[in-house]
Amino acid sequence: MVLLNPQLSKELKNKVNVPLAAGERIYSRYGFKPFLENRSLDVIQPDIATCGGIPECKKICDMARIYDILVQPHVCGGPILSDFTRSLGVYDDQPVNAYITVPDRPGLGQGIPADILAKCSKKIV
Repeated sequence: MVLLNPQLSKELKNKVNVPLAAGERIYSRYGFKPFLENRSLDVIQPDIATCGGIPECKKICDMARIYDILVQPHVCGGPILSDFTRSLGVYDDQPVNAYITVPDRPGLGQGIPADILAKCSKKIV
């Protein structure tokens, strides 16, 4: 269920006895603000790829902390995705015993393969 209306979400929260989680279709901190203010969600799920990237997601998480609301970032996909079905990244960092070692590489620790870059109409130097 997609909850995009904070007033209706609040009504639902008042009528059910289960925690409500939503937010993968809310696109900025300004969209999350009414849900946080009326405490209509127990867990917010900002999607890193659609909410404005890592910096905006961090701001949303900081806002949620003020209201003592849990956050579970949602990632439906992004410019670099590496899993067993498709890989758009150079490196395939997989968990070992449920842990991922943080790579010692620049940025997010991932690179874009040369064949993908070759398909781009503009290259950033």
